[in-house]
Amino acid sequence: MILFFIGLVRGDCNSIPSNSVCSSFVNQQINISTTAFESSVQPYGMLLSLVKPLECPGLVTLLSSGDLQGNLRYATTFTCTLEIAQNSCKSESDTRQYAMCYDTCSTFQHSLQTAVNNATLCPPTFNTNIQMARQILVNSVSASCRVDSGNGCVSFVQAEQNNCGFGSSAIATTLSNQWCALRPFESCCKYVTQTSALTSPDVANTQTTTTSNPSQGLAPGIIALIVVAILAVVIALGLFVFTKLRNKRKAKNLAIQQKVPDIFSALDLDKALTKPQPLDFSFDEKAFGISAPKPKSISSGETELNAYSTIVTQDYTAVKDDELTIKIGQSIHVLSVFADGWGQGVLDSGESGMFPVVCVASL
Repeated sequence: MILFFIGLVRGDCNSIPSNSVCSSFVNQQINISTTAFESSVQPYGMLLSLVKPLECPGLVTLLSSGDLQGNLRYATTFTCTLEIAQNSCKSESDTRQYAMCYDTCSTFQHSLQTAVNNATLCPPTFNTNIQMARQILVNSVSASCRVDSGNGCVSFVQAEQNNCGFGSSAIATTLSNQWCALRPFESCCKYVTQTSALTSPDVANTQTTTTSNPSQGLAPGIIALIVVAILAVVIALGLFVFTKLRNKRKAKNLAIQQKVPDIFSALDLDKALTKPQPLDFSFDEKAFGISAPKPKSISSGETELNAYSTIVTQDYTAVKDDELTIKIGQSIHVLSVFADGWGQGVLDSGESGMFPVVCVASL
């Protein structure tokens, strides 16, 4: 179990600098130099030391490189909580908890569980000790979380807000923008949108062009008004013609009815126009030797979850007929995730098949 506030060693206290990778915890005091603190945090310091004994070479490689490629969201913030807890310089009377807020922490915990279950990052093992150690690490993440979202916890809006926790590399920036394109209402996405708007060359060029020729900014509005006006006229003409034709048809039918003699006046219409009984199309399944299909049960290797959409982070070329070729940046709808690290999904093009879960951004 990870103990969040351990090592309350007294010594010289230093504030975490604003340019630190742990800038969300800028108010915290540590009992080591800022240089030593930054060296232990990058890349992923204590988190890397916790993962190494789990026989997960793929995950260790990603952590060591400093580029997680979207596999562990908010990993930097989680590492900061571990390092600050280890080197905390707060007084014994200060009982405030500066930890990750529940939403941020649970997102990281889900990403870690997905990575540990991924056959590429953490190959399956029959060693029960390794299996238990992996699960203990995932479960112990909650010790670094604050249950509520009150004062003193770092939320996903504060932590790594410019990329929604995907990381700081170029591919992480791309993934965060693609993630927010599918989920524009996620809280951290408003920072992604602002960052993209401020740094995008296309936006800057558009602003320059608009300033030099103000009339261009009015063109789209005028065109939209013209299109709306044309549509309104077309709809009005259509309703007018339809009404005219309907009234003309009613008048014609009325004239015909007036010319036809009332040949049914002497008949008992209550008896003549009895309501027919509906036909019974039911049949006996046993008589025809058939039976209704039974619902298909879910195999034990499949993880039950609601289908969700995500982004492809790594290319994969199908090897078998039931596999799916995917490319970086594609949107994929994940239907099922299996314990062996494979998932079943559907692309926007309609193609479906199996694919390695490590090749997509975790939920």
